Formats: sequence, structure tokens, C-alpha cells
Amino acid sequence: MGITVTQEQKIIRARLGLLELAKQLGNVSQACKIMGYSRDSFYRFKELYDKGGELALQEISRRKPVLKNRTEIDRAVVELAIKQPAWGRLRDHEALSECRIRHREYRPRVETMPSAAHSDDVGRDPRALLCQDAFLTPSRPPVVEWFANLTNPSTRRAYERAIGDFMRFTGIARPEEFRTVTRAHVIAWRDDLARRARDGSTIRHRLAALSSLFEYLCDKNAVTHNPVKGVKRPRAQSGQGKTLALGDHQARQLLVAPGKHTDPGEEEAVKDIRDRAILSTLLFHALRRDELCKLKVKDFNQVRRGVPYFKVSGKGDKTRYVELHPGTNALIHDYLEAAAHGGAENGALFRPLKNNRTGHLDKALTPDAVYRLVRGYSAALGFEIGAHALRATAATNALDNDADIAKVKDWLGYANIATTQLYDHRKTRPEDSPTFKVAY
Repeated sequence: MGITVTQEQKIIRARLGLLELAKQLGNVSQACKIMGYSRDSFYRFKELYDKGGELALQEISRRKPVLKNRTEIDRAVVELAIKQPAWGRLRDHEALSECRIRHREYRPRVETMPSAAHSDDVGRDPRALLCQDAFLTPSRPPVVEWFANLTNPSTRRAYERAIGDFMRFTGIARPEEFRTVTRAHVIAWRDDLARRARDGSTIRHRLAALSSLFEYLCDKNAVTHNPVKGVKRPRAQSGQGKTLALGDHQARQLLVAPGKHTDPGEEEAVKDIRDRAILSTLLFHALRRDELCKLKVKDFNQVRRGVPYFKVSGKGDKTRYVELHPGTNALIHDYLEAAAHGGAENGALFRPLKNNRTGHLDKALTPDAVYRLVRGYSAALGFEIGAHALRATAATNALDNDADIAKVKDWLGYANIATTQLYDHRKTRPEDSPTFKVAY
């Protein structure tokens, strides 16, 4: 006579089998795929087994969720997250439980989480959790490891702002609390950004930063899923960039603005010669201000097939070669002769002319200094713009004069031609508007 196996024993055996298979394979995802369980279920089984042994595994309810209640549950979670963004997961769970609304993703680990009301980390700057220097040990959290892997300083600053804002909104104080984030929290954060008058591009960028973090955490098996997936992002306003391009007459005025008021018999100042070379470099070569500041003297002396080039270090440590315009070439030669640092090949090409703090003048101009330079000359001419407007002007002018858009893409240092199309205003030129075709 065979031994009768109860339904509870079958459940325990299956779950023990899952835990043992994951241990043998050393891979939770693969074990779950073979056994037909989710990773969330695996971690719940493991937690119960560690606390109460085999018998604890049969206590998990096998009831299926009522799908029609999901809308009500998500709405309640979103409303609570908006009303009390800094409460933390435990207090959210308690408040929802009082209303007899329970979210399945709140229950697995909520008992082991510290209360936000009594945590020693409340009020702590979120950036402290993301500083790569604070966790230089093999056991540092994956959140910190992801942030330390961002090599570009600009990307690091932008992602720091995005993740820090999300942590403040949700009340996250420890890296491990990212495991409890649900899609409802991401939706609430997105809606809060909109209420704070953040534009669509900012919201898309911040959601992208958060999604990048969770993708990394998923790869490291630190979380079970990416809650940003499925969250709708604001659509782009239009297919054109926000940065306005100058007209040809404005660009010509800007090129001759430095030294405009110098008397004919007076010797030109080095600053005027340098500033003309900078404006010409930006307007004829569409460099980013950061790229301009990185230029060294030797990067200006590049020659390929007898043609002078700029060697440009762009975003993502990508190097590209940009043909040097004859007018810019002459202006830079004049500047190096006047500034007398043309022999320092490894030195910065464009340098400050005074330094009241250290007195050293061998460092490169900062991007902020280039911005202020362009801002000052353009404001004096009656159209105040930033340095990026000169990049947009160069790209727009090249496309208006029938430059191949694929070559313009490489010239600008873009990986996607769709980004280049933001500067393509050929279809929206004022002179082609139907407004001026109307005749009465």
C-alpha cells in the first residue's frame, strides 16, 4: 500500500526543491525558470524557511489575486505616496492595511524593514548613499556600485539629482529599501514631477535614470523586477530642439564682436584675439563647450591628408576628427602667437588670461567661462544666448546649405541621426511659410 502524500507535503517538497536547485545552480533566475516560480516567490520561500524551517513553507497562501481589484489598489497606493511621500514602506503598509487594502508587493519583506519614523538615517542626504568613495569594499551595495560605474561627470551629476530626488520623495534611507519600490511609487513620483512644473524632457530623463538603476539591480539579482517598466513617459513636444539657432547676420556680428571698439592704431588685446578664435571655433565646428575646453595645443595641430583637423574628445570618451575651417585656423594661430603658449603641445589650447586665486594660467577655460563669454558678447548685440546656441547655429546652417545629414551627424558626434534632425529646420524656415504666400 502506497504512502499518501498530502497536498501540504507536495507544496513543501516543491518549494524545498526550488531552494535546493537554486543552491546547486548558484543562479536564482534559472532555478525559478526551471521550477515555474517567480523570483519574488523564491525569496519569500527562503525567508520563511530561514525563520521557521520546512513547516513554515506551507503557510503561504496560494490564493490568486483578484485582478479587478488591482485598479483600486494601485490608486490607493498612488494617493498615499503623493500625500505622504516620506513615510517609507512600513508606514505605507500599515496605513493601507487600516483601510483593508493590501498590496501584494508590500507584504514580503515589510516586517524586516526599519520604520522610517525611527530610522537613524532619516534626514540623511541621499547623495551619501551614492558616493562611490563611501563603499570601497567588495560588499558594497549594488546601488552604490552602479553609481560608481558612471564615468562621465555630467552623467553622474544628472543621475545623482534624479535618484536623490526619487529617494527623498519615497523616503528611502538605505540601499536595500530599493527592493520594496513598486510601479505605483514610480507613477506617483512622475506625477509629482509634473506638478512641480518639470518639463517632459526632464521627466523622461529622470525616469530613464531610475530605470537604468533598476536594470542594473536586476542583473545583480538585487531586485526581482524593474518597476519603471510600463510607466508611461511624457511624449516629446516636437521633433525640433528647444535651442534656437542664430540667423546668418547675427552670427557674422558675433564673430567680429570682440575688439569691435578698439581704435585703429591701438594694439589688439590678447583677450579679444582669444575670444574671436573661440567664437569662430564654436560657430564653424559645432563643438560643445566642454569639448572646446578639453582641446589641447596638439589637438589643433592634427593634419590628415594635408588637411588640418581638430582632434575632439567628445561624450563617452569618443574621439572624432573635425576639419579645421581656414578662418578659424588663422585666428587660432594669431591667438597662440599673442598668448605665447603654442610650444606647450600638451597644454590647454584656450586658457584664462588672469587667475586671482592661484595665479596659474596653464589650466583650460572652464565650460562656465565659455558660457559667460558667449552670453556677454551676444547680450551686447541684443540677443542673449548660451554657448549651445552656437552649436545649433552651425548644424542648422550646414543643413540649410545642403550638407549631408549623415555627415552632419558624425560632425556633431551623435550616435543617432534622429538627434541630428532636431537641428534640421529646413522645413520650418520663415521664408517658406504659407503666411508669406498669401496675397490679397
